[in-house]
Amino acid sequence: EIVQQKEEIMSQRDEIGQQKEEIEAQRDLATKQRDEIGKQKKDMTDSILYAKRIQTALLPRDTIFSAHFKDYFVIYKPKDIVSGDFYWIKKFENNLIIAVGDCTGHGVPGAFMSLLGTAFLTEIVTRREITQTGEVLNELRKEIISSLKQDNQDDTSKDGIDIAICCYDLNSKVIQFSGAYNSLYLIRKDENNNFQLTEFFGDKMPIGIYFGVEQEFTNQDIQIQENDRIYLLTDGFYDQIDNINSQKYMKSTLKAKLVEIQQF
Repeated sequence: EIVQQKEEIMSQRDEIGQQKEEIEAQRDLATKQRDEIGKQKKDMTDSILYAKRIQTALLPRDTIFSAHFKDYFVIYKPKDIVSGDFYWIKKFENNLIIAVGDCTGHGVPGAFMSLLGTAFLTEIVTRREITQTGEVLNELRKEIISSLKQDNQDDTSKDGIDIAICCYDLNSKVIQFSGAYNSLYLIRKDENNNFQLTEFFGDKMPIGIYFGVEQEFTNQDIQIQENDRIYLLTDGFYDQIDNINSQKYMKSTLKAKLVEIQQF
């Protein structure tokens, strides 16, 4: 009986040893997989960070804004390192053409679209010498549809750009505005010296394939007065989620806040 117990103990010891070896092998495999995943993540992040450098380099420098505006600001905070939002400005003769775009998707897909958008805007304005804002958007839509090979099939790419664009005539002080879903906000004082916000709405069509009756983008002319304030924006700010109430900030809240802070 003692011999039998001894053999059982030896067998259990061998079994425990085998289990220990298996656990160590699994631990080593898990460690190796963790290291591989960590390396893959680092490589991917490094690649996206480098893409951010390229995207940032293509955005307008502050000097072109400061040369023509006594006061201005830009809020540009990508959600996923690189951004589907972009802003663009070019001076052509006596005109300043300014655009703010919101491309389909976040992160890398949106960033690819933003590069297409800025490249085509530069081509349309500086090479084709088109400055009428509605016509710029018409041409931009053609280029995006052609580049992405979009058609009216249900399985076609729905990628596109929502954009607000204005052409500011430095001589006449008139802004011509056009938009694809996105708006322009004008804030000026009324006869009672109170700030009032007027929203100029863009057309309810995207820059891209549109499953409806495709129409030309319209132009709206705005005579600028001294001390007027103009805002071009995407939905990125007012779509932010409140951490306390888990609700969006909302467009109406932003408009009220902009009026509230004008005195500052």
